[in-house]
Amino acid sequence: MILYFIIFKAFDRQVKFVLSNTDIVNLAEADIKEVFKPNEKVYFYMGRKKDNLEANSAVIEIEFMENGDYVYYKKISYEIDKNFNKVNSYIPDAYFSRPGKYRLKLLLDGKEITNNKIEIEK
Repeated sequence: MILYFIIFKAFDRQVKFVLSNTDIVNLAEADIKEVFKPNEKVYFYMGRKKDNLEANSAVIEIEFMENGDYVYYKKISYEIDKNFNKVNSYIPDAYFSRPGKYRLKLLLDGKEITNNKIEIEK
């Protein structure tokens, strides 16, 4: 169990995963958001901080809060090069059609690396 935690933290320090309501071209200038308006696009940026991660796939799992707990809702999968530098795009706004709280998990090769929580206003 401790080994898993160490590996998780090592990956977490190597990957930056941020969300915004504008396209993230330059991470230093990104307006990182946690609350979004209805129909506002949710852009993401996933980038390496350090060396090659040896990962072939990246998945963003989206969970929605229901009855006080997050439940699986949708996922988006990407094939990535082992030495990827960054991936940035937006998530279809249909995925956030309900107001409420969401958690977006970033998985590399099936292992959760980090997660971000956002809220869609009513």
